[in-house]
Amino acid sequence: MESRDFYFEYCKLINSINSKYDNYAKRFGVVSSNLFWLLYALNDNNPHTQLELSEHCGLPKTTINTIIKDLEKQSYITLVQGEDKRERLITYTSKGQEYANSILGDLFNKENKLFNENKNNLLQLVEKLKEFDNLLKNLEI
Repeated sequence: MESRDFYFEYCKLINSINSKYDNYAKRFGVVSSNLFWLLYALNDNNPHTQLELSEHCGLPKTTINTIIKDLEKQSYITLVQGEDKRERLITYTSKGQEYANSILGDLFNKENKLFNENKNNLLQLVEKLKEFDNLLKNLEI
């Protein structure tokens, strides 16, 4: 395999994986993949800043801010002052957790099953992707 072939195949696979998650979200009425990934990132039961969510989801802070405002209007999240006065911590309300679980609960069950059946391979995959990510950082991509 040549370099171009590798990167083309890699991009096709990443897009295919993302497409599967997008299709899943659409089946639950979530037409925005940005919203879907934000809900996914918030579902670890830890408070997050908008900057953290931006980094986790790979989205601009302005996009995160727009989604956060909408979720706050719907009473799905709460914003609490963090240690740094310039940042607010974002967490689900009980209504928001119910909303997220209605979308993500089935997915998490399917992901857990897949993970338990393929644990070693998937852990190796993550390690290799981390290595690849670091190589790309060195190239300043």
